[in-house]
Amino acid sequence: MSAGSPHNPDGGDGGGRLLAIDVGNSNISIGVLRSRAIYHSWRFATERGRTADEYALLLGAALDRAGIERGDLAAAIIGSVVPPLTATVSEAVAASTGVTPLAVTATTIPGVALHVDFPAEVGVDRVLNCAAVAELFGGPAIVVDLGSATTFDVVDEDGNYTGGVIAPGVAMVTEALFRGTSQLPRVRFARPERIVGKNTVECMQTGIYWGYVHQVRGLLENLFAELRQRPRVIATGGLADQVIDDINLIDEVAPDLTLLGLALAHERRAVAG
Repeated sequence: MSAGSPHNPDGGDGGGRLLAIDVGNSNISIGVLRSRAIYHSWRFATERGRTADEYALLLGAALDRAGIERGDLAAAIIGSVVPPLTATVSEAVAASTGVTPLAVTATTIPGVALHVDFPAEVGVDRVLNCAAVAELFGGPAIVVDLGSATTFDVVDEDGNYTGGVIAPGVAMVTEALFRGTSQLPRVRFARPERIVGKNTVECMQTGIYWGYVHQVRGLLENLFAELRQRPRVIATGGLADQVIDDINLIDEVAPDLTLLGLALAHERRAVAG
């Protein structure tokens, strides 16, 4: 098993740097890349109430701290699963960098066919992840995104998206326990020392942690059975490193997979003209 972001030093346009923006439900991830290598990255909390000016100030300050001149950025690309923020963040990027980002959707990413009933309903991040996995690791593969929601996406041998699974994420489960009961507190996600908890927090951590691990492991095993093969499993998302050993079915961890998918989408669109 390996951790990190695989990159191809020969990829990309070889020119100025690319600003890639992944607008997720919990976080906005931003990276500055060249030739698929990430030189700088930041993560901001997704705040639907923030204005374009506020996001522009955040981004501008991050670029200044990294010593990135605005002229260093040749292009920008954005993928968003939060439609109300797509235009806001795009406006912020243009205001702070002078570069208007290209917004991609699930159906406008070159090289990935969507073999599902309703392609436009697929989250763009899931297709970007599949594109990156197919390019960097090859197919068939299963991409597991351990983020706000837990998603499983199947990539065939030709690099196309053939469907997947959506399950609750840890934060959803933890918040549901807190809000749906009168006496249970919020707890942090952590591996418990034992299964039988001796207090409320330990009991909750056992249920949340091991429930999550067995959910992911069980769904992967079901996918293997239905696919009648054992594809390579690539994990991304903030929890991957915390659960990889106990799940014991993850072959690679690629924390910046969506940003790499955005870079790949930009590269393919540039080649296509």
